[in-house]
Amino acid sequence: MKKNIIIALLCAGSFISSVQAQTVTFKPNATIGKDAEIWMLDNNCLVDSIHTGAELNYGNAPQIKMAVWTYGSIHCGKGTSRSLLRFDQLNTIPSTATITSVELRLYGTTLESNTWYTGHPASFYENSVLVSRITSAWQENTVTYNTRPSTTTVNSFIIPASTSEYSWNYSNSSNDLLAMVQYMVSNPDQNYGFMFQLQTENPYYRRMVFASSDYSDSTLWPELRVTYRVCGNFSMCGSSDGNFNFDSYASSPFYIWTINGNIVANTMGFHYNLEQGNNEVCLTSTLNGDTCTKCVTINVGNGTNNIMAKQGKNETLVSNVPQGKIIPGDIIEKDEMIKIYPNPTKHNWKLYVNSSKKEDIDIYIINMNGDKIYSSKESLNIGENNLILKSDNYKNGTYILKVKGNTIDYSQKIIKE
Repeated sequence: MKKNIIIALLCAGSFISSVQAQTVTFKPNATIGKDAEIWMLDNNCLVDSIHTGAELNYGNAPQIKMAVWTYGSIHCGKGTSRSLLRFDQLNTIPSTATITSVELRLYGTTLESNTWYTGHPASFYENSVLVSRITSAWQENTVTYNTRPSTTTVNSFIIPASTSEYSWNYSNSSNDLLAMVQYMVSNPDQNYGFMFQLQTENPYYRRMVFASSDYSDSTLWPELRVTYRVCGNFSMCGSSDGNFNFDSYASSPFYIWTINGNIVANTMGFHYNLEQGNNEVCLTSTLNGDTCTKCVTINVGNGTNNIMAKQGKNETLVSNVPQGKIIPGDIIEKDEMIKIYPNPTKHNWKLYVNSSKKEDIDIYIINMNGDKIYSSKESLNIGENNLILKSDNYKNGTYILKVKGNTIDYSQKIIKE
């Protein structure tokens, strides 16, 4: 993932840890917790003499409930409940962080029963739940079923049917959850949380219930445990003829410096004469067994006074750069060297691969029955590679993209609309 960050670099200074691995646990209370049940009744049946369920807000509900049920006591037919959950505290994690593991924990209650468990009545139905990432804003104290936010099925996952009638606990640490949380952290203005709904909302007599942040027992509040790392940067000072010094901000037991994919040094700092044209300089460092990579791309111009520093998708000319002047750079997270977009798509997918070496890869598309419906061999060049995957012959639905090579093993859900 490319960050449009101009970094203030120094040729010397105090050194800090290059890899900062941290684990945080979010278990918000009713004051800072953001969760709400949304509820609708068929045929706009009135809850009172004025309002339908879909017009009312249930932001203080003590439960995260997913249900389809009958409501004869208020002279209504079937009703449907879904729930929303957002961890605002994710925005305290730096947007440049790489998420290495995530665990979501939800705790059951005795408020209402689950409908699927050993010995369940034959009239009750399976209650697995679909969890999706929310893609639009909502407020806990105003959201209703009628104003519910939009969602995406990208990286959605299933909570399986419950195994007990009450107090059934659930945890998830899947790659799909990790991908959703990584997106929310990398795009803090898009941290809208999760929507929970029954995977099948018909017929009625299905229900799954967990405690919300408004529940009376604090040990049962929703919990999100996140482990992440933030890579430190490195400094660079150079002249317009490509004569550069590079230094890590970190004191690390392990360094690998590469220029255009070739290892050039294994020390904290080094000197190098960059060639004219693009030069991608990367530092891989490790601390306490955790490893990460930071890169900057520098273009040394043909003129004696011209240096180009790459900034996002553009290149900015830095003219008349004197000896020792700081060059801004574009930070590239090597953990996100592959991207498939747009996803979902109505036409074609574009596959972006930022490769540190020349490499042959196999590309597969697999349907949800496990059948391989597309395969291709491609040769990658060093740097950015852009490939087109046509989707005209595919039916609308979800598929799995796999990319495999000597150093690449990547898979991702892709959706044709």
